[in-house]
Amino acid sequence: MSRKKNSEEKRNNIRHSAYLCFRESGYYQTSIDDICSTANISKGSFYWHYGAKIDVFIDILETWAREVIDELLEQFEAAAKNPDRIHMLSQAFEQEFHRARAIVPLWVEFSLLGRTDKEVQLSIGKFFRRARSAIAEILRETAHSHLSEPEIKASAGMILGSYIGITLQEYADNEVDASKWAQDFVGILRLIFHKRHLDSHPKDTAETKSKRAPSHRLVSILEGQQTTTIETYMAIRELLFSMQPQITERWIQGWNSIGYYHNGLICLLKIQKNDVILSFRKKIPLQKLKNLNLDISDKKKIIFNSTIDPRIKDILEPVFR
Repeated sequence: MSRKKNSEEKRNNIRHSAYLCFRESGYYQTSIDDICSTANISKGSFYWHYGAKIDVFIDILETWAREVIDELLEQFEAAAKNPDRIHMLSQAFEQEFHRARAIVPLWVEFSLLGRTDKEVQLSIGKFFRRARSAIAEILRETAHSHLSEPEIKASAGMILGSYIGITLQEYADNEVDASKWAQDFVGILRLIFHKRHLDSHPKDTAETKSKRAPSHRLVSILEGQQTTTIETYMAIRELLFSMQPQITERWIQGWNSIGYYHNGLICLLKIQKNDVILSFRKKIPLQKLKNLNLDISDKKKIIFNSTIDPRIKDILEPVFR
């Protein structure tokens, strides 16, 4: 096992153990000794990875912003495209309320702590923005013909607020059944979905042309980046259009990413620490990519940090069909 991988696993263990402690006792009642005991590590090991309790607290928020929201987007997007979408959305809501019972109280505590700690405020703010962006992206896919962009953003904020508020009500009022409310609420979604059938009636035709994101959005992503990073980003972008001429390119606010769509979201393209990252909604053919000098440690992500091997087009092209 490489030293880097071993360090990442230890950090993940500490973060998860801290999350369990915070969920059980709250942030203020949890000590570093509690975290170390749960993680089965020494204090020295804790301080090797984190400078203080607040640091692991913020790392949890950053991880949620990256992982939990992506999972939420994927789950609800898949449900929305299912022929039995109302039933599938009901199940998705049920699953998310099950998760909420564990983590919403922490969100509230984190939000209150953000009033006095600027770094926590920035982290929890990023998390909520990504959550609203994920919900808005689902609404754009299913209700763009009914709602304006401001209405979509407002709806996303209201849905997230309701999600948190209903869960808190369930904690305080034993007459509230969040899961039952969610099932009843899903019936309202028929008003959104009845005009659009994503699976059986796709909008794309052979004559459809690609649609590119506004140039000022690209400027906001590429501004201040190294020349090699910009060149790699633009080369991958053109590669995507060459693989699927009917692809649509959309700016995803809050993620600083560009989404590529053809009968649904296919992938996201973004820049992170001078690396160009292409994230897919589905698993990609890793075995065929191993000889192309790429970082493919994630089964749904490719990290580019050098020139692009032209052979990648033949490997990825089936994903875009």
